[in-house]
Amino acid sequence: MSNIPTSGNITLNQMHTEAGGTSGTACTLNDSDIRGLIGKSSGVSMFFNEWYGAAAEFQITFSPGFWTIQLGPGANQIRGSGVDEFNGVNYGSFTSATSKSSFFSGNAVQHLWNRHHNNGGAGRFYLQVAGVVSNTNNDAFANINVNGTSLSRSNASYSFSGSGGSALTTWMWTFTQGGGATSNIYPIYGQSYPNSTVTFTK
Repeated sequence: MSNIPTSGNITLNQMHTEAGGTSGTACTLNDSDIRGLIGKSSGVSMFFNEWYGAAAEFQITFSPGFWTIQLGPGANQIRGSGVDEFNGVNYGSFTSATSKSSFFSGNAVQHLWNRHHNNGGAGRFYLQVAGVVSNTNNDAFANINVNGTSLSRSNASYSFSGSGGSALTTWMWTFTQGGGATSNIYPIYGQSYPNSTVTFTK
């Protein structure tokens, strides 16, 4: 919930505290953390009404799907969980709004999923957002929390592909996890969290 109202009068101090500042201390509209609430660059034109409802936190709820790719006998398989499309099949679904003006330049989160090799233990966690988004705290996010597991943007690899309406920006984290149920992969743990939550902070 934002400290900044969605209509009526707003103050610079409300923006300052939402961005993590101490109430009553000095600040300006051009401070990077305050600009970051609405994804603005330094020195550009800004208007107070652009901060209506702006938040340093953005939460999405989702219902994860689960899938398995069998590579060979037994545990030689790749397991997936989250919200993604694979081989023409959609798995999982978002159950709340997937975009907010103060995150990802207002672009929507498209996919959020794990991929894990059940035999070797190597895993990857992916976040994909529509469009090309700069890899910064102000334009994207600083940290992501998935069902209680916190990850830093600075520890993820970053890439983008495509152009125009087909462009996608991807962040990817690596991990190692032993074998187990397809529906209980780090960091989504869909077996324990059938109603899952991802929270982005700046």
